[in-house]
Amino acid sequence: MKDNISSRKIAVDSIYNIIYNDSFSDIIVRKNKDLFTDNRDFTLYQKIVLGSLERIFELDFIISELSNIKFNKIDKIILSILRCAIYELMYLESKDYAVINEYVNLTVINKRKFSKGYVNAILRNFLRNKNKLLDNVINSTNEQVRYNINQEIIDYFKLNYSNYDKILMSFYDINPLTVRANKDIDLSEEVLFKKTKYDNFYLVKDPQEFFLSDYFKNNKVSIQSLGSYIAGRCLDAKDNNLVLDLCSAPGTKARQILDSFNGGHIVSNDIDKNKNRLIEENLKYFGKNRYEIRNFDATVEIKEFREKFDRVLIDVPCSNLGLISKKPEIRFKRTMNYIYDISNIQKKIIDCAIKYLKVGGVLVYSTCTYGNLENLDNYNYLKSILDVYAIDNEDYIQIDNYTHKSNGFFIARFKKS
Repeated sequence: MKDNISSRKIAVDSIYNIIYNDSFSDIIVRKNKDLFTDNRDFTLYQKIVLGSLERIFELDFIISELSNIKFNKIDKIILSILRCAIYELMYLESKDYAVINEYVNLTVINKRKFSKGYVNAILRNFLRNKNKLLDNVINSTNEQVRYNINQEIIDYFKLNYSNYDKILMSFYDINPLTVRANKDIDLSEEVLFKKTKYDNFYLVKDPQEFFLSDYFKNNKVSIQSLGSYIAGRCLDAKDNNLVLDLCSAPGTKARQILDSFNGGHIVSNDIDKNKNRLIEENLKYFGKNRYEIRNFDATVEIKEFREKFDRVLIDVPCSNLGLISKKPEIRFKRTMNYIYDISNIQKKIIDCAIKYLKVGGVLVYSTCTYGNLENLDNYNYLKSILDVYAIDNEDYIQIDNYTHKSNGFFIARFKKS
């Protein structure tokens, strides 16, 4: 590790920035990986950060039980230290008192020396009462503690899904890694992969082995979730079609679409120019004549695009509730106000996308989220304007983490008559 900075110090800093400076766990973890020279140190760091975020309501419940200072009066740096420490003591196989000593020392490093005794007392008290505190968590009637999700979002799931409990609990699970193979590559006989019912779509049996393999290093496959794969597949692009991927970054579906047909062209758009590198990385294999990257606001009509495209894909910006198991900060950051606001943006994108579609053309609408506001309500809105074009004999598909062991996803397909 560079400059002798410990995994725990970097974890505490990361938790503070994610919670209080509105940073994102995937970006911070990826960025901080360069600070580590030993992969074991990085693994510990990653586990502490993602685990503390995943269990945040539970950890805060325990801290409230142990603290003689009111929860909302606890210094934010000290709270970040306590969250990381209690998570590690509860869920990772660490040597208890060595862990405590290091976290106590972090109060000094973070210029909070006055809280040294407070942190030491809470952590030692936690160890003495660990089993009782865990029982209190398990038996708590507070749904936020049970699911480690904002109550507003729990209520939203309860309103929309009869099996909400199973879906919410499935967010603790790690989904299997899945990949789409390039169309000229057959992995069905390879021991690393397990074939699914979909062409060129496979489960990875051993992720660690996969990331060392020639398939990953030489981009013979794309890492892709089931919902993302189905959304790209059901666009049903034909040879020489002109395709618009309206909200494209990182370009995984655009790559899939280009790989599925010959001689066609795709306009891959994303409002954020900083994501062009990701899109380019996915599309560079096809030659510049096959794609164009644009950066316009998808909610504002582009007049030159009216009835220009044979296929339009709108994988709209959404609340990302289907990605909770990958991005644990969604558990406490997402609110109903955010969902109402983003659903209004989605309607504007839909209105533009319909105008870009040729008569006889196909439009696919998708999200990586749950709930009627972003899914069924928009499906019904599209249905009032376009014809439903069934996917595998279904009017629409909802992928859920519990049933499909994959990220939550909603997909619907339409034709313009």
